[in-house]
Amino acid sequence: MISEPVLLLPTKCIVDERLRLRETPKLHQECCIDPDPMHTEAVLKVKMTGVTFNKDFELFKLKNFPGRPVVPGNKTVGRLHQVSPQANLQPGKYLIFPYSNCLLQQSSQICENCQYLKDTKTYPLSYKTIQYHKEYQCLYSWEYGLTLDGGMQDYVKVKSPEQSLIKVPYTISLHDCCFILDLALPLYSFLKDINTSIFEESVEDSNDSEKILIILNDCTKEANDILIVLKHFNISQKHVKILDSSLLESLKHADKARQYESKFKYSFLFNTSKDSVELGTLAVSTGLEATKSRYHMVLFDQYSPKSLLHNKNLDKQNPDITVTHFKLSYKDRLNCVELINIISQLNLVTRANSNNTHNKNNSTDEDSNIIDDSPLQGGPRPSVTSIDTSTSSLSASSIHSNSTSNTSLSKGGSMRKTLRFRDDESIIAPPTQRTRSFKNYSWLWYERDFNLCNEHEHDQSEDDMEERPSKCHSVRQINRLIRTENNNSRVCYTKKIKSSNINALLFK
Repeated sequence: MISEPVLLLPTKCIVDERLRLRETPKLHQECCIDPDPMHTEAVLKVKMTGVTFNKDFELFKLKNFPGRPVVPGNKTVGRLHQVSPQANLQPGKYLIFPYSNCLLQQSSQICENCQYLKDTKTYPLSYKTIQYHKEYQCLYSWEYGLTLDGGMQDYVKVKSPEQSLIKVPYTISLHDCCFILDLALPLYSFLKDINTSIFEESVEDSNDSEKILIILNDCTKEANDILIVLKHFNISQKHVKILDSSLLESLKHADKARQYESKFKYSFLFNTSKDSVELGTLAVSTGLEATKSRYHMVLFDQYSPKSLLHNKNLDKQNPDITVTHFKLSYKDRLNCVELINIISQLNLVTRANSNNTHNKNNSTDEDSNIIDDSPLQGGPRPSVTSIDTSTSSLSASSIHSNSTSNTSLSKGGSMRKTLRFRDDESIIAPPTQRTRSFKNYSWLWYERDFNLCNEHEHDQSEDDMEERPSKCHSVRQINRLIRTENNNSRVCYTKKIKSSNINALLFK
């Protein structure tokens, strides 16, 4: 049973066969762990679920996928609520790593690759066994928020929690933990999978200034995801050219040929539109089959069924380049842990620098209001370029928005104004001194925080993403956003249990 009183029935939002969310109560057994000692489980109370609208619901549009109603939300942080006695987990907040396999799910039908890992005793995943997990990846699609119930619910059950959950350090925001899975982890994992020393040498030894082309959906929203990873691998920004869909549209055909044709060795496509693929191919194409192993185009299209269908034969059509459709899987869990620690360390360094500046100014504020797990209250979201002194082909104007601000809800319900990105390249303003909690920066862009509300709490007079901030999104509003074409919004949903005037019992 749930170990704390609830004032409303726990609910979940499921995607039905018409690609519509609908709200339904959670049954008692869905909130309880299996008493069988052979099955290790944990139940988490969902604290935050990140949603990227142009990605997270695309695969649901495929016919007969996933074949049953499922709870979406593959970027989820929750607080440990119940756990099997045999699981060695400490209380706290955990990120649910969405990618799983047959062994973790304790499935009665195990795929051939998972059976091999079991027979050779190369399970569970560790640094000693990671090579086996790369070579023998699960053949089934086990993913929370896609084929397994995800985070758009009050409580989520996770099997094999010691291998499926990642402890969230207090030195990183929950927002970054969620959206690290969108762009940063795929790029980080790919660069780790290849020989990065050879990668860096091939770039540094080149006489040309730019050898890596990266195409995003929107530089103002996604630049930091990429720059954090490039900085970690010591890839100088002067060797990188970053475009997005708007810049791509402004390029004339003659400019494409003159500026990009055969000028790059690597093209990384997070935007996989027809124009992006054409430019990415043009940038690395040499016309010589002998160069295939040295020129690469990588499509990060795991959640783009249109790209997977239209671009499946690119490798055959372009024998002079190596084409890769990169896909995250369970083997990337260790990389996710590393990347969380990298951003956590970035927070510590930035905070230390800010505190040094703060101490010089002798400015303190002992009574400041502390709000856990959110970006610094009232402060700008930092840019990686502010801590990188290398020259970059990415201008400040293409990274930062023009003094655009968002307003989001704080934990106490008050409104908090947060700048998306800054127009200058200086280090972020020093925060006021806080003694009761460690405040984190949010490096990765997101639109806004919303409470995931029940239908009876919904105010129909409010628009979905209006400038006047609303406190919550209902299922009805989320359905409208799902149907919106080319919706690049990143939002975070929380669920607050509120009191109700109605007491009810659910019988089955």
